[in-house]
Amino acid sequence: ATSTADADADADAGVKLDRTISAKEALGYLGEIKSRLDALDVKCQKFRKRLGETDPVTGAPRYGAKTATRVVALLHLYDALTIGISAAYGTDDATAAVHSLLQCVENEEGQREQAEADAHGAAMKEAENAKLAAQKREEEERQKAMEMERERIRQEAELHQQALEARQRREEEEARARAEEREADRAFQDSIQKGPDGVRAQLTALREGCSNEPGAFDVAIGALHTLFSQIAARPEEIKFRRIRRDHPKFLQDIGRHSGGKEVFVAAGFKLETLDGVKSFFSKEPDLESDMDGWSEWFDGLKRTLQIIEEEMIK
Repeated sequence: ATSTADADADADAGVKLDRTISAKEALGYLGEIKSRLDALDVKCQKFRKRLGETDPVTGAPRYGAKTATRVVALLHLYDALTIGISAAYGTDDATAAVHSLLQCVENEEGQREQAEADAHGAAMKEAENAKLAAQKREEEERQKAMEMERERIRQEAELHQQALEARQRREEEEARARAEEREADRAFQDSIQKGPDGVRAQLTALREGCSNEPGAFDVAIGALHTLFSQIAARPEEIKFRRIRRDHPKFLQDIGRHSGGKEVFVAAGFKLETLDGVKSFFSKEPDLESDMDGWSEWFDGLKRTLQIIEEEMIK
């Protein structure tokens, strides 16, 4: 019992404070002290009772001198604390002080809650502002992307239109060039006499055109003889009746000389473009449906070959 009393007395001796405490903490400490005093009430009454008792056999006091001193000190401390707590809770001034402390507690809690509310509101506002700023940036980026896409589409449309216009101009120029070429070919053909007399006239022009180049006429007349011999031998073969106007061999041997191209027109050839190739072409009449026309056409080829042979022996 003595050990327990000593321990309780030491524990309840007081609370050391080395800092300023809040009203809430002060109320907490007062409440804790009151609770502990209430818990010690029964023990202190027992100590107080035994302090006045004696041993029934020896008649000596229940506690020895040292223990009795310690118990008395404990009871004095207990009584002092009880008086202090009673004063804190039992008078008008004390009640007002407690109420003041409670008001301080409420004020502190209110201030804390307001500060927390303000901080929360500020955080919410900052988050909302950040969200609005992000939405604004996204909208600006979306508008920019849309503008870039519209510009890309506009540029593509413009390039497409330019390409169409360029293609149209090119086609018109090509068509105009073809028309001019056809007109030039028509004028060229119309300017040349057809038939045997025309062939003779062009062979004469060919001879004169080669007069300044030894051997050139023999090459030209020999090439003409080869071509017309092939046609006369196999008139059904189109490849022999189609002479490429831009063929290097043709130009070298015949075409580059005056009268070289003209002799084919005089012999009845037409200026044609076959499979994209400009050619001198002698079209064969249909033998079954136009025998007379075919005979006249073939006789003309043979007559041209005869005139070439006559020119070769001059």
